[in-house]
Amino acid sequence: MFPKLVLSITCVSGFAFPYSVKYSLISPRFGHRSFGFSAFGLSTCSALGFCLATSEFLAGSLVLLHAAKSKTRIIALNQYTFDIASTFAAMFGKIAQLFKSKEPLKEPLDLGLLGTDIHSHFIPGIDDGSKDMAMSLELLNGMASYGYKKVITTPHVMSDMYKNTPEIINEGCDKLRQAIEAADLDMKVECAAEYYLDMEFGDKVNRKELLTFGDNYVLFELPFTMEPPNMGEVIFEMQLSGFKPVLAHPERYGYWFNDFEKYEQLDAKGVLLQLNINSLTGHYGPEVKKIAERLIDNELISLLGSDCHHMGHIEGIDHARRLPYLHKLVNSGKLINKNL
Repeated sequence: MFPKLVLSITCVSGFAFPYSVKYSLISPRFGHRSFGFSAFGLSTCSALGFCLATSEFLAGSLVLLHAAKSKTRIIALNQYTFDIASTFAAMFGKIAQLFKSKEPLKEPLDLGLLGTDIHSHFIPGIDDGSKDMAMSLELLNGMASYGYKKVITTPHVMSDMYKNTPEIINEGCDKLRQAIEAADLDMKVECAAEYYLDMEFGDKVNRKELLTFGDNYVLFELPFTMEPPNMGEVIFEMQLSGFKPVLAHPERYGYWFNDFEKYEQLDAKGVLLQLNINSLTGHYGPEVKKIAERLIDNELISLLGSDCHHMGHIEGIDHARRLPYLHKLVNSGKLINKNL
């Protein structure tokens, strides 16, 4: 059999290089070998950090090239596993921010004007968001400092990795509420989920086993590598079952960057589009930022979310509050966050 190379890439934020790469090589000749690298904590302003991260990136590229030449089979573990383009777009987006001219900034926006944040990962220990309750409270304190009074937190639901059920999510949400009350934090929390459009999602729709928010809204996301061929069918099934689909961070799907009509088609079909706040800062890369601004210009965004996983996202939101495009979106009257 062919040897197998398992690759996992994870994004982080802040001023550190936003990637960590781990390899696990399984082959008849070498058995099981695990190796990898990360550039967490290395400042992009540091020459040493830049050189080390760049050399590691090149080394990782050579591994992938070797895998391709030797017919090594690459196994995808989850939706983030092969998001190479998005990951390194974010990395080079950070570098570009160091050299580009500064945008004109406004006074920090009071995000209490939004009313509610509808996309986050605050329940500890059940996905790639908060790791423990102390971290959850730290993140929520950050949200409160920007004016938020309510969050609808949305853990990942994926058949191959985060197998969260409504019971698991609701139990975690109850514990989070108890911790918030004990900490005397002025924050209301409700729970839904961020569903990954995988093979099992359609079954959940048909069985009506979905956690919703507001007026029966369902938050769902797509793979970052390609548009699922059954996307239209699943959206139709959601609507037929009485759900109102909300597509998470559409600005991040690179396969639509040169097909802007896709966003307009989704809007025409009744799919609400949810923008990530940090997309406006360039956190996910310059192309994502460009599409996010174009979506705002075309009045296609109905919901704004933090998609908060860690303190790097909280810090990014503080910068976003000063950006003209965030002011434009919040003041447009198009957002329905305040009605939730």
